[in-house]
Amino acid sequence: TGTVTPGFASTWTTGGFGSVIAPGSLNTQYIITTPDTSAGFVDLFLTTNSGICPAIEDSFRVFFIEPPIADAGIDLDFCSNQVVQLNGAISGANTSGTWSTMGTGTFSPSNNFLITNYIPSASDVANGSVNLILTTSSAFGCIPDNDDITINFLETPVADFTVNTACFGSNSEFLDASTISTGFISNWDWAFGDGDSSIAQDPLHVYPASGSYNATLISTASNGCTDTISYPITVNPVPIADFSPTTACENTPIAFNDLSFISSGSISQWNYDFGSGNTENVPDPTFIFNSSGGFTVTLTVTSDLGCVDDTTINLFINAAPQANFTFVPNPALVLENVYFSDQSAGNGIYDWLWDYGDGEGDNLQDPIHNYAEGGDYEIFLIVTDVNGCQDTVSKIITIALPPVLPTGFTPNGDGENDIHIIRGGPFKSVDYRVYNNWGELIFTSNGELVGWDGTYKGEPAPIGVYTWTFVVTLANGKIIKQSGDVTLIR
Repeated sequence: TGTVTPGFASTWTTGGFGSVIAPGSLNTQYIITTPDTSAGFVDLFLTTNSGICPAIEDSFRVFFIEPPIADAGIDLDFCSNQVVQLNGAISGANTSGTWSTMGTGTFSPSNNFLITNYIPSASDVANGSVNLILTTSSAFGCIPDNDDITINFLETPVADFTVNTACFGSNSEFLDASTISTGFISNWDWAFGDGDSSIAQDPLHVYPASGSYNATLISTASNGCTDTISYPITVNPVPIADFSPTTACENTPIAFNDLSFISSGSISQWNYDFGSGNTENVPDPTFIFNSSGGFTVTLTVTSDLGCVDDTTINLFINAAPQANFTFVPNPALVLENVYFSDQSAGNGIYDWLWDYGDGEGDNLQDPIHNYAEGGDYEIFLIVTDVNGCQDTVSKIITIALPPVLPTGFTPNGDGENDIHIIRGGPFKSVDYRVYNNWGELIFTSNGELVGWDGTYKGEPAPIGVYTWTFVVTLANGKIIKQSGDVTLIR
């Protein structure tokens, strides 16, 4: 389809091997030849006929591409419990395409990949087969191409087996119970879960130790399809009672760890006898002896089949140390050294662990520590003797802050810096006074939590500089006197 300025005739020509049906017509057709498509393109020219004006030419190139051809592959047989692997191919200029199904299964990871998987649905398997279609994408005006593949589903066997409950040292009897409606089971592959295997239909196996194993059977049918089943296997161990205690100290929880085992069945009951009628019925109890000396502890274990065994341990309970300490001063000021003195009593105390309550600690016997911030801190001391016995004690220390006053405040009711108040403490007593420029006393307070709110006789005081004084007695009895100025800003 060409256009030429009205009044001028024109002619179509070609650089290829085909022919123009009506060269003198603007709207005409070109007949493509095999050499044109082999070359991959053809050039066409539209030229005005020369006359008064010279001839003018315009051209364009037509490219020829291979049409897409889909190849879904050959028909395949798959076992009904398998995922269908698809390996499609598309030739031509555009090699993209999509899979679709005549069934109700799904594609994974996507039907937009030529190489992908098809997960058949239950209805696909029930139908015995499913048709899958590979369709090329539509591009460059080429007609999409389709190719299909038929997937036939083979019957899969149902693997199953039974096994008796065996004791260590005796045979576990495995009985195959696999089934298939057509054909027969031809092979059995057993994995007993302990590294051993068998290909017998009904094998016998002796496990190397008691415990729990996971036995697996792979059944293969005469059509080559397989199925797998796994069951947990328990090999029961004879009860032999045994246990061990941790370090034995008076007034300290002692952990008893059950070490019993059984060669047939399983242990279902534990009974610890600590003497004086004290018993526990759990595998790993804790018990506190309130005095030192020799004691006997007996453990009796019972299996789920009623088998019983007991053992007795003679246990010596060590006397525990008594943790204690003193410290001065109390209260103390921020950054003032506090001297701690260990007062613990016991047999061969060799380890001290201090926790000052401020995130710091020490392992000296008589340490020195100071606090960076005020407040009440709980101090812990843990002492350990040569037997590993421990005791803990805690005490409270009060750390005071020296009194300070800000140089300005803004009593505008915004909740920030509205009150001029002495900060620090704790204080035993406070005598706080504020004076105006004429030396007139306008505010006084004897309370640690009472400050000046910027008023005088119930009215807001004028903006300006005021003088203050205070006499503060700290919690340790030290008296601090100071004076200064404060700027009232609104």
